[in-house]
Amino acid sequence: MFPSDLAEGVRILRLLLSEPQLDPKAFERLRDARLARVAAEDTRLRGVTSRLTRRLLWGDVPETRRPTQESLSSITLADVRAHLQAVTGPERIVLSVSGDLAADALVARLDDALGDWKRADGTAYEPPHGKNDRTAAATGVHLRAMPVSQGSVRIGQVTVPREHADAKALNLLASILSRRIFNTVRSVHGLSYQAGARFSPSWRNDSPFTITFQTKCASVPFAVHLALEEVQKLIEDGPTTEEVADAKRSLDSSFRRTFGRGFDAAEAFAELEAHGVDLGYYEALRRGYAEVTVETLQNAAARYLQPEQLLVLCVGDVETMKRGDGTHPMQLSDLGPITVHAAPAADAPYSAETTSESHRKIPRKTC
Repeated sequence: MFPSDLAEGVRILRLLLSEPQLDPKAFERLRDARLARVAAEDTRLRGVTSRLTRRLLWGDVPETRRPTQESLSSITLADVRAHLQAVTGPERIVLSVSGDLAADALVARLDDALGDWKRADGTAYEPPHGKNDRTAAATGVHLRAMPVSQGSVRIGQVTVPREHADAKALNLLASILSRRIFNTVRSVHGLSYQAGARFSPSWRNDSPFTITFQTKCASVPFAVHLALEEVQKLIEDGPTTEEVADAKRSLDSSFRRTFGRGFDAAEAFAELEAHGVDLGYYEALRRGYAEVTVETLQNAAARYLQPEQLLVLCVGDVETMKRGDGTHPMQLSDLGPITVHAAPAADAPYSAETTSESHRKIPRKTC
């Protein structure tokens, strides 16, 4: 039995995709809201840090570009209609369904609803793609001024795409390093409420591996050194057997949560189809995690997380972050040249000025 509400949903889906109704008043309301959001973006500490991190690590690719007030204001309803007509076609649609349904009945109903849908102009749309250049990713210390008491920090590097053999090791390393940094920066020294590490897998670009925390601007140099010490320890000593087992259990739980929820499972498989990846990817990935060893992780840490290759981005009161807390001897200038970034126009390249020429020192045990 095909559910009647799902049948109606398929009919509405067809109308939304092939005959979208665009209300002029709703368009104006949504554009005004987006303009207000753009105007506020440079006042939000976490957003500023995240955007500048992506820009410095990935360079000028579509994922790192931002709209401006001018570019948004110039968009008309006719522009949106033309774009929808260009990008929305049956050859670009991935439909993923999860639930207690008979596949044959579902396919038949979808064919009835969508089978005669053809592109109006008979041509396929090719979206713009940008590929980041890993060798051009920024390194060294970068500061961005914001009038805040809490400094926001990202320490990171671009690594490998999602399907690379080393991606599994990097994801496990992020889990292990996240717990170590949380314990050191937050639990032992009380410098931050939240601190951790993350591997953000990307299908099209080299994936960023980042360490993230916020702390008082004066505490930024000390906290950065503590985080880099944890990276260095992981390179020199590797993770423990217990840490690896805990990281694997955590990822396995994540798999179970994702594929135990209908919407999340459908989204995961739709993503594979959209990127042309075999639908057995997740099953193979889960088996692959089980095969990762302590030695594999230590080798990956040494290959991708060398401190002198990392970007250190700190957003906050620049002079306070440069001075430090006056108690601990660490300075950001110990880590290499300091580049200060001005607040940019949204679509403009980031302007920067190098203010120091000291050489980066690998942090050792200082506490």
